[in-house]
Amino acid sequence: MTTYELYINDILCDLSSDEVVTLLYQSPIFSSLDSIQSNRSYNIGLPPTPTNMQAIGQAARADVDADAPYVRLPAALYQDGVPLFTQGFAVVTDISDTINVTLTWGNADNFQPLFDSNLRDLGPQLEEAGDGHIEWNENTTILEKSTPPSGALPIYPSVAFWGIDFGMGLSNPKYLHPAIDVWRILNAIQQAHEITIEDYQRLYSNSSLLPIVPLLSKNADVEHQYAYKSIGDSPISINLYFNGDDQAGIAGVNGGNMGFKSNGATNIKLSISSSTSNKFYVKFSWPSIGEERTGEMTLSVLGRYDIGGYDVLYKETSSYNTKNEKVWFDNLSLKIDNASQYKGFDINFSSSDVLPDEYLVGDVLVFGNFDNFEINFPNDFYIAPNLPDMSQGDFILALMSMNGLFAYADKNSPNTIKLISIDDIIANVQNNDIIDWSDRVILNDIHRVDMPDASVFTIDDLAQSNILDYDNDDDVKTDTHGTITIRNENIEKEAELVSLPFSASENITTSGVNCALIPIYEDDGKGGANYSECSPRILAWKDDQTYNSSAICTGRFDTWMKFGGEKGIVKARYASYQKVVDRLRLITVRAKLTALDLYNIDYTKPVYIAQFGQIFAIYSVETSEYGICDCQLLKLKVDGVVPVHYYLYLDGQNADQSKTDITSAGTPITYSVQSNGTPYVVSKDNRLTVTLQTAEDGTILLTINVPQNTSDADIDYDPVILGVSEAYWVSRKVSISQLRAGYGVNLLKDSESITFDPEGGVWGRYNSVATETFEGYKCAVVRDPVLRVLNGAFCLLGKYDDNHITEGSYYTASAYVWANEPVGIRIGLENSEGFVFIIDSTMTGKWIRLSSYQKAVKYNPAFVLYANPTTSTTVVAFRMAQLERGDKLTEWKESIADKYYLSLDGIHGDVTLQARDVVEQLRVAYNTNGTLQLSNSGDVIGATEVDGAYINIYTRENTSPEQRTGTVTLTLQEAPSIVRKIVVIQSGVTTYTPSVTFSQALPWNSESALLSMTNNGDVDLQVISIPDWFLYTAVPHDLAQGEDFAFGISQNTTGELRSGTVGMRYQDATGQYVDYTVQVQQAAAERMVIIDVHSCGVYAGDSMGVSFELGPAAIYASGTFTVGDDLTIRVSFKDLSSMLNEDLENYAGERLYIESMENGEYWEGAVPDSGNIEAELV
Repeated sequence: MTTYELYINDILCDLSSDEVVTLLYQSPIFSSLDSIQSNRSYNIGLPPTPTNMQAIGQAARADVDADAPYVRLPAALYQDGVPLFTQGFAVVTDISDTINVTLTWGNADNFQPLFDSNLRDLGPQLEEAGDGHIEWNENTTILEKSTPPSGALPIYPSVAFWGIDFGMGLSNPKYLHPAIDVWRILNAIQQAHEITIEDYQRLYSNSSLLPIVPLLSKNADVEHQYAYKSIGDSPISINLYFNGDDQAGIAGVNGGNMGFKSNGATNIKLSISSSTSNKFYVKFSWPSIGEERTGEMTLSVLGRYDIGGYDVLYKETSSYNTKNEKVWFDNLSLKIDNASQYKGFDINFSSSDVLPDEYLVGDVLVFGNFDNFEINFPNDFYIAPNLPDMSQGDFILALMSMNGLFAYADKNSPNTIKLISIDDIIANVQNNDIIDWSDRVILNDIHRVDMPDASVFTIDDLAQSNILDYDNDDDVKTDTHGTITIRNENIEKEAELVSLPFSASENITTSGVNCALIPIYEDDGKGGANYSECSPRILAWKDDQTYNSSAICTGRFDTWMKFGGEKGIVKARYASYQKVVDRLRLITVRAKLTALDLYNIDYTKPVYIAQFGQIFAIYSVETSEYGICDCQLLKLKVDGVVPVHYYLYLDGQNADQSKTDITSAGTPITYSVQSNGTPYVVSKDNRLTVTLQTAEDGTILLTINVPQNTSDADIDYDPVILGVSEAYWVSRKVSISQLRAGYGVNLLKDSESITFDPEGGVWGRYNSVATETFEGYKCAVVRDPVLRVLNGAFCLLGKYDDNHITEGSYYTASAYVWANEPVGIRIGLENSEGFVFIIDSTMTGKWIRLSSYQKAVKYNPAFVLYANPTTSTTVVAFRMAQLERGDKLTEWKESIADKYYLSLDGIHGDVTLQARDVVEQLRVAYNTNGTLQLSNSGDVIGATEVDGAYINIYTRENTSPEQRTGTVTLTLQEAPSIVRKIVVIQSGVTTYTPSVTFSQALPWNSESALLSMTNNGDVDLQVISIPDWFLYTAVPHDLAQGEDFAFGISQNTTGELRSGTVGMRYQDATGQYVDYTVQVQQAAAERMVIIDVHSCGVYAGDSMGVSFELGPAAIYASGTFTVGDDLTIRVSFKDLSSMLNEDLENYAGERLYIESMENGEYWEGAVPDSGNIEAELV
């Protein structure tokens, strides 16, 4: 059962036991940055428990104004202990009888601010980087080419004047505009939003000379450039008014008022200041010289409404003396928000007296976002206000479209954008970095192994012709569009796939310099130029031109920037995309994916499904109950790739391992590791020391050191998990449990048990306890207890010295115990509370050594070994029991029987061997310290002999169809009670008739195909070898009777019939392998002339004329052919021979000349003796 842990606000929430958490993982393929869908869950209903109420801030209560329903809450989700995501969000959708939430992660919402922010908002980031503005004056020059030190890249500024013709050539700085490289813009965007675009260099193709964005507007920067200054020329004409009359300048402040209009600005800053002091003054001339009077002057800034009335925005009063002829005020800097609500503004001076000839000494500066506020040359050219007027998200999206990229959010870092392309997925295919989900796929409802649950053949918004292009201005005549073609008559004819927010540009040669032409200036015929802004442009940075004897950098619209053409974006960046969408297939399969599979979902990793023999890209995964997921997979078109099937074995076993018999003393555990990948330790218990080492002979050893357990409790360690770095889905687990201190399994020598007296003596005998030989040992055995003593059965461990156990003394009892099923064992003084040990399912079927010590608090007749069987089928055996005085177990004393032992193949018991119906030799290893005696019975055994450490048994041939049995009995001369038997079971005569058939008759045709082989014989087979031209399968492969073995074959391009052998084997009645082989053949493909026309400027489906000349006589032929999807033309030897009226096979070694009849591309070479002719026209 799947277990989920949901944390909201770092609180572990309570989930209903029947709640199914459904998650949807969505690939970014075919999605743009502004339409990324976050991975998300369906609705989850949380019970309104106190814990869950706390997680949502008590939002269910009407009297609590909690934030939870209005914000995204931090969330993390674990499945079976695996973190599916830790940086997600929970959204409370509604609250009724449950708290309904949905989860998102890899969250695209974090990137919405990119589309709410304009490139022109990047001023602070550009200022911080030192690229806020650039000087624009008569000294402005074009950026020169840098000469870097040897082995280093050139160093350039991010903002400069590149050689670009803006309509008036390159010679006059007044008609040059700066540009900025895309790196600086991307860097500023990341800083502004505190995000990371992983590998963002891919957005400009990792070029050392980055694309540049010319600044085509002339907007002033309202924070740094004033629109009006009271002295000198102002950049634009600001209407001023004094006493209500519009003026165009400032003179004496007659009447005490001066002012200016808002002129469309929403935010205005007014500055009145002295450039040399922190105060400015109003100067006046008092008519009566020497007359001294004092008074006050008040400075007020008023905002006047259109309908009359005003607001006082600023007020300051200062004292004066007429002898000084000056009134001083503090420098003023006043920010006026919502300035557009006012008709205009007054700067008012009022005084106690009429002060004649007064005028202000200082600068009055007015800043603001006024309409049409442009920079005048010369000036500082500010960068941010003149960036393209587009959102930051649209800018990134344009670069993605120019590079065939899609974007998605990193699940572990929500503020990171990751980039992916179809090329990334194909590259992983070529590198065999492929996830194998073959064993995850569940058979569909109609039980067809070769069919997915569903298939669709198009994706929304794709058409037969998908256009990618710039949004070109009228001055651009160059054809820049590209087309992605899809052969599907059932979809729309044409669609716009990409329309960039940039216009392309024409290139021009001006003053000997090849550069882009962006005509924003036009000669007015009066020595000046008219200016008009155009659409945003993006250019390639070039450094291959010379101007005024200097190597310069220019901006140019390069060939690679076009979408169409052989070197264009579609060919370079969308080739894999084109292959995938042409004859597209999107399948749905059900797969049982583990939590680790979900955690490791990587959209760049292709998925292999052996049932279909195909490789796919992950499109979406939707989880449901029991780990079963609906997976949408996009078929990839790749040839000749056979995925690696990674394996991981421990001690040769393809299975998890466990060690449950570790004593409290601790021990090292070692496994040999076999893998075709790179094994590594995924996780372990911190209390264990785990090493993975490679020996000199290449053997990999996994060593797990289990420490001493000094506690009074058993330990179940966290498992050691071993993985393969190339294939996360391949792993092995080692489970380890350790017994508590003082207890453990038999670590002493295996020996015979002591002799039992069935009438009493050492073992008391009850109806449910018998003394018998059990697993080769003399034991007290409890089985099917009839007499229920204390609801069980027990054995008495004999009285100690002086016929009793002394009060106040410690005694230790110990025994080996064997049980066939879980059972409780009590060891302790009779009539006292004893130690109870539970033999669980992991300890059954083996000898467990149990010990206990206890202080005798009164007279006791004996120690009790007591078994409490749970069913009538319970069997418990005790052997080698011992009782001794003291609180620790000493070394066990040997009885007479302990001195002799006899084991067969390492066990103290009988062994059984299987023999075939023929005469053969069987060998059994034995180990004893006594004198071995042999005897045999039955027709099977012909002879026996002792051969060193082995016993050889020779069987007789069995000519009947019936099975028969013989026995070899072994005893020891010194200990006749030790008896071992070797039972030989010989099969009757059995014959098998193996047979297979193929789904296609032999010989197979030359084309690649998916075939199957059916076992229609009377014995199970194992396929152990196949020809190297078989595909999509692996051996060994078990092939039971009636089952199919699916495989693919590659196209036979050898020009000859090819043969191969399918090697198989089966087991006869005795388990011996018998070889069985089948010969297979594949017909030769018709010899072909394959003409590569990539360089001929044609497209798939075009018609193309080709001519041929053969041999020294120049035998000539020509024809028109259709270009294939792979941009090749294929002509069979037979057809070309017919065209030439000569058999091409007879011209081996002779010259063959092939030429395009359109552009003259050609190939020339000799006709080979065999195989195809492959010709590339160049």
